[in-house]
Amino acid sequence: MAGELSAPCLVGIGLGKMRRLTVKHCAMADKENKIHPRQLAHVFHRPNTICVARAFDCLPTGFKLGLLAHECGHILGGPRAGEIRANQLAEDRLGLDIRYKDLGPGAPSVEWIPRSDYMKAIRVMGLEDSEL
Repeated sequence: MAGELSAPCLVGIGLGKMRRLTVKHCAMADKENKIHPRQLAHVFHRPNTICVARAFDCLPTGFKLGLLAHECGHILGGPRAGEIRANQLAEDRLGLDIRYKDLGPGAPSVEWIPRSDYMKAIRVMGLEDSEL
């Protein structure tokens, strides 16, 4: 991801509503990531935006898709949706299987989508034209 990922995520599938979301780098996300390496993205900071830390760019595709799906779950659930609820909503509404996988030896576990589900995740989140 160079600069910003401006492809929309389509959220609300099955509800008859879709919302266009932009994925952007965010200084606040970078600060959060330095304090908590597992914190790579957040929502509700900017309207209709998933903010990501620059470290997001270095992640393999499965982690990027898992994190984006998880953040879409937060948007579906609203500001009070916790981590587990965000994953449940993303899995139920987007039809994705979000798992957790370590980023590396001694690194934290982060949301992840298996390679077999990459194309489905890309399609349901409207990321076909993006550079993951």
